[in-house]
Parts: sequence; C-alpha cells; structure tokens
Amino acid sequence: VKSWAEIVQRAKEIAPGSRSENTKRRTACGGVKGLYADFQSFKPELPAPHGISFYVQWLVPNEDYVDETKQEPIPKTQKSKKVGKTVEAKNKSPRYVIKTYRLKPGLTLAQARKEAMKIVIMINEGKDPLAKKESARKAKELQKAKELQAKKQNTFRNVAEDYITAMAKGGKWAQWQDPHQGERKERQHAERHVFPFLGEKLASSITPLDVANILNPLLKSNPKTAQKTKTFIRKVFRWAMAAGIYGITTSPIDERLEVLTEQARKNVQDTGNMGSVEPSRITEFIKDLLTGTARASISRLAIIFSILTAARSQAVRLAKWAHINFETGEWTIPRENDKLKGARRHRTIYLSRQALDLLSRLPRISDYIFPSRHLQPLTGNAFSVTIRKLHLTKKLQDGIGWCDLNVLNPDGTPALVSQHGCRATFKTWAVDDKNGNNKKFPEIASELCLLHQPNDPFKHAYNRNDYATTCKELMQAWGDFCFQGINLDDYLKRLEDNED
Repeated sequence: VKSWAEIVQRAKEIAPGSRSENTKRRTACGGVKGLYADFQSFKPELPAPHGISFYVQWLVPNEDYVDETKQEPIPKTQKSKKVGKTVEAKNKSPRYVIKTYRLKPGLTLAQARKEAMKIVIMINEGKDPLAKKESARKAKELQKAKELQAKKQNTFRNVAEDYITAMAKGGKWAQWQDPHQGERKERQHAERHVFPFLGEKLASSITPLDVANILNPLLKSNPKTAQKTKTFIRKVFRWAMAAGIYGITTSPIDERLEVLTEQARKNVQDTGNMGSVEPSRITEFIKDLLTGTARASISRLAIIFSILTAARSQAVRLAKWAHINFETGEWTIPRENDKLKGARRHRTIYLSRQALDLLSRLPRISDYIFPSRHLQPLTGNAFSVTIRKLHLTKKLQDGIGWCDLNVLNPDGTPALVSQHGCRATFKTWAVDDKNGNNKKFPEIASELCLLHQPNDPFKHAYNRNDYATTCKELMQAWGDFCFQGINLDDYLKRLEDNED
C-alpha cells in the first residue's frame, strides 16, 4: 500500500482478534523497503492512527549458520533413535535471520517513512540500528540504578521523610480530628521551603551557610515562615542525631547560623499591631459587610461570624457544621484548626444568640460552614481581599475608608482594618472602663474567649475554673453590642450569591 487510507482500509478488512489471521495483520508500506504497518492493536474507535504501529525488518547473516560446502560431508540419511525410521539430515540453522526495529507509537505514515529511511541508511552503512536502541536502554537502566542508589543514601529528604513518619507513628498529631492532616502539612511545608534547596544534599554535608541561604530571603519576605522552616530543620537534625543511624553528629542550626542570619534578622521590620475597628463603629462595620455595593458573600458572613466569636481566621475558615453544638451553643475548635496545638488547651467558644441565628440561616451545602464556590474552605487571603474591597468602596464615599488611624504602616499611611484586628476590638470593648466592662467581666474571661493561654507558671495546678458561665455572659453581651439596631431579616434576602 502507498497511502494512509489504504492502510486503514486493509486493517478494517481483517477481523480483529482472530489468531488464524494474526500473520496477515500487517502490510508492507510502499516507499521504503522493509517498512510494515502492524494492525495487531487496530481499533477504529481510537483517534488516528487508531492503534496502528510501524516497524522495519531486514535480513542479516546468521552467525550460527554452517556452510556445508566448506565442511566435511554429512551423511544424507541417519537413523532416528526414537522411531527407527530413515530421515534426511538437514542444516537446522538458517543462512539469514530477520531483525525487527519497532518505531515509536503514534506516527503517521509520512513520519514512519521518514524514520524508516534513517534506519535503512544506517543498515546500508553497515550499522546496526538495534545496537543504538540497546545502548539507550542500558543507559536508562544504569540511570535508574544510580537513582536507586542515591535514594539509599542519607539525603536530607530521606532523613526528613523518616523523621515525619516517625513523628506520625509516635502520635504527634494523634489528637487532631484528622491525624493525617498534620503529617500532610509538615510534608507540604518541607516540599515548598526546604526540599528544593536541601532535599538532595547528603544530610551530613549540610552546613550553616546552606541553611542561611534559605532563611535570609524568607526573613525578608515572611519572617514567620523563616522561623517555622528553621524549627523544622532543627528538629530533623536533633532526631537524626538521636537515632544514630544516619552518620549525622552535628547540626547546622548553631551559633554560626545565628551569625550568618544576624543582619537579615535585624532588618526584619516590626509589623506592629494590626488595624482594628473602634468598638463604637463595629456595628457600622457589620452593616457595611451585610450591605455595601455588593451583596453579602460567604466571605463577608464568615467575617461577621468571626467578629461575633472573636475567633482567628483559620478556625473560622475551617469550621465545619460538625463542630457546632446548637443545643448547648458551643463551638469546639479541633486541635488542628487552632493556632496552638497543646493537648490540654481550652478550645471552646460560646456562641451568642446572634451567632447562632446567623448560622441557622446558612445553607448546608458542604461540610464546611463557609465554603468557597468549590465547596472547599475559603483561602487564607479571602478575608483580606473582602475587607480591601469594602474599604475601597467606603473610601469613595468618605475619603477615608476602613482604616485604623492609630496604626500606621511602615510608609506612614493608616493601616487597613483586618479580620484579626477585630479580635483587638473585642478585647478593647471587654476591658473598657468607660462602659464598666472592666468591673463586670474579669480579664481572664476575655482571654479565654480569645483562646489565649493564661500566663500561669503552674499550668492551672491550683485554679482549675474554666469560667464557662462568665464567658457565656461576656460573648452574649458582645453579640448584643455588635448587633445594635441590626435585624438579620432585613438582610438575608440579599444573601443568595455566595461569590465574592
């Protein structure tokens, strides 16, 4: 055949799957001697080339062939030991053998002819095309062997993986609602901030300079991530030295590293306080979240809920319906969603009537209370993006927007209000001496409502009161204060669009 259409037609004519037809499930292609099209995997329903492949065949002299004319005469007949018959002796080794070179799959006829021509030229030059292919195969196997050998070495990645696995087996995240989540987060952090730089290095060869080259840029862009990265590397080396099976005797996290990162640490700017809303304007801020130029979105409602509960962003974004007890009015934050992971830490937030009313009006379209459009948790910057949009809209109205005039950015401009800053709004209101809250509620109650760990050197060995009653009263008083003049019935009819 000479065209692609002829090849496809020939393939269709042969019944697929018939063993008796297997020898016919090929055809020679015109244009290049020895080029064949193979129909063994032909399926017309597949996209072109429909499973058709190509190969080149040629004859080469058989090294095992014996030329009888140059050897001693062989008797024409000999006795068969089994049946006693006379049979003719034959030379069982053929003069030539067929060699086959299969082209890579997915080629068109034109491409196959082009590749086949290269092979024919090599054959005519006395070269063996299969030798190159075999050499490439052996090189690939050798590379795999080297990679396998490298994996057996004590690279930092391997040691760190062993460390994380050991921590998981030891129950480091056992108290989490999803124990595997802590392990995943640890690996994700390492994959992003550590392994790209230290992963393939032998752990015993890592120097303080190697670590400093990671930390110094992070100290400039994200000091918290830099500290987390340093802590992770320190823990890996401490564990490896204690295990004593990796040949590691020293850690790069030492005084030399402090010297190498000293200037970067000095240049870290104090971010200061986050912008917050004055307590006297918190109701106005909530109304703005409920109305504004855009309809209230899931992220806006999540911010309102975070204000009513004085909760951290992560806990709100990852909150699930299963965490809420509507009968007791309590929200229990799982250990993995909390900032601090202590096993005996207080993690219950008491919900005001306003917070429960807000939750009761939300559709349960996901396990998460405040899901994104993909029914997954809101992203980490969802609240800041929402507040920035709210600020820009208000700035067009009053020329100021939602800024905290008492907190300045490094460039001297007022800091934008933040979700986390609203926790400061709650604390300021809770201890305000003008409204008498400082006498009405003990400060430890507001600290517990913020899920702050009280500064008790004896770890509550003596005072074991959880102040539950006082905290409930405090959160209800805060809900009443925030929702002065607000009736959700006036707004919920506009809360249909869950996109920000």
